[in-house]
Amino acid sequence: MLSLASLRLFAQSLCVLTVVAFTSVAVHAQPAPRSDQRLPPDVFFYATTPDVPATFDQFQQTPWGQLIYGPEMTPFREHMIEWVQNKMAESVERVEADLGYPPSDLAALIDGEASIAVVRPLGGALGVVAFVETGDHEDILQPLLDKIDSELANQEKVTATSETIAGTEIKVYSIQTDSPQMPTVDVCYFVKDGTVIIGSSVDILDSVLERWDGEHAQTFEKNSFYQQFLARCQTSDGSEPDSIYFVTPVQLTLGILQSIPDTQFFGAMAAGFLPQFGVNTLRGAGATVELNAEDFATISRSLLIVDQPTAGIFKAFEFRPTFTEVSDWVPADASGYFAFDWNLLGAYDTIENLYDTWIGRQPGSFEKMVTQATRRADGFDLHIRDDVLATFSGQFEFFFATPEGDDPNDVDGTAAIGITDPEKAQKLIDLALEQADSVEEGTVSGNTVTLVSSGGKDFVVAIHDGTVYITRSQERAKQIFDGLPDNMSLKQSQNYLRAESHLPESYSFFSYQDAATGMKANYEKLRNGDFDSATEGEIDFSLLPPYEEVSKYFVPSFSYCIPTDEGPYTEQFTLPIVE
Repeated sequence: MLSLASLRLFAQSLCVLTVVAFTSVAVHAQPAPRSDQRLPPDVFFYATTPDVPATFDQFQQTPWGQLIYGPEMTPFREHMIEWVQNKMAESVERVEADLGYPPSDLAALIDGEASIAVVRPLGGALGVVAFVETGDHEDILQPLLDKIDSELANQEKVTATSETIAGTEIKVYSIQTDSPQMPTVDVCYFVKDGTVIIGSSVDILDSVLERWDGEHAQTFEKNSFYQQFLARCQTSDGSEPDSIYFVTPVQLTLGILQSIPDTQFFGAMAAGFLPQFGVNTLRGAGATVELNAEDFATISRSLLIVDQPTAGIFKAFEFRPTFTEVSDWVPADASGYFAFDWNLLGAYDTIENLYDTWIGRQPGSFEKMVTQATRRADGFDLHIRDDVLATFSGQFEFFFATPEGDDPNDVDGTAAIGITDPEKAQKLIDLALEQADSVEEGTVSGNTVTLVSSGGKDFVVAIHDGTVYITRSQERAKQIFDGLPDNMSLKQSQNYLRAESHLPESYSFFSYQDAATGMKANYEKLRNGDFDSATEGEIDFSLLPPYEEVSKYFVPSFSYCIPTDEGPYTEQFTLPIVE
């Protein structure tokens, strides 16, 4: 059995090449085929940062990067660096003695792309492969590889061999385990043209070498769904994104189940069962990330690729693009705001059909179950579809404001639920309030409202203009009825007006988050020592600057989703700092 220390050193050594990719600031590598051009077609998960040093440079220009490296944080940043150095002093000395250079030199190792993928080469087993471009930093890389080789060669349950494929030597380490289902685990790597490739099998590395020049006819880059995703989620100026993520969830799940002996039976069952629910129509999901773009501090674009029109379970998640702007009653001091329009009746009908087909095995099974479940002794029966879901339009809005007091649960805000039948809606409200501590009728701005007290909290319920409003105070209710002055509404705030030009004409989902107001309370608690116990007092958070000095770095974020011919498309972005 390998010792814990040996396993830890082995894992750390193999992972260090990838980890330092996210902290390096090296000179950019020369152009070379991308990892997606060197991967076989069957890639079930893929994540890449095409140019790690450039991405790090761009991150430093974002609000978060400016916060971390800004002058306001200098005392705390220097304190943290000293704390880390003291904690790692012994490890740093040991690594420097082993490698012949300080660990800080590893930050110069990455010279381009860092990627990882879950793949299944033709005729092979599911596995993992990672790419790390190191450029001409052989003086840093070779001592690290030599140290890994020497440590593994001394382990009793590790067998070191090598194979040569297409003139490239692949080093293979077979590690014995105590699992009868997987008696050995292989870790392989090779170095070629300034790139380190680490994989879980020789077959995977062979498939990469076969495509090394990027000109192979069958590569992941040519995958139609991957191409579809990249075309939809391209950057503002058509340049390469700072990061790319892509996954085929169904194939990945089935691949994992089928690759483990104990779960192969379930994998075979799922392969035949999932199409009956339409799950196989989910073709892929991906996102691109762009930092320090022309109009954005950060922006991510994501796409869920689903066969259209949707079938099976996906028909239950139809979100309609009926929203065009933020409602007038949402105040500028909102910490967060959300809006969406969900086809509730469509969701119900889809679930009913699936239940009748695969569980009840006959039409009417779901209807019978629902009727029995909602039958009341007082005769006031409610049918979920006809009396509840049909009463609501599917539109929902909600805003919340950060509590001003000490109780974090005392959230101020308003929920707005669209309705189709005010009379039925009132009956549902009356039913829902049966257990409240007190319910009484009141008047706000000439409109009848319901004043409720329950669980020590007071709130107001009102039906107005085809909407049920649930709000925390009569003052908020007055804002709904009378409207807000322009200088007090979110839609007229500087934050929203800056983002408005980047929003579509209509959307099925929208969210707004004001990090400046949302972060303040916890930031001040951190600075005042409320969380010192988490670090046993070793970190002096009082060195953090006053919140007023750094609040500008906590920029608001916006997100929206729209339906497309390929599936739901989402953008989430933050805007540059306003000086």
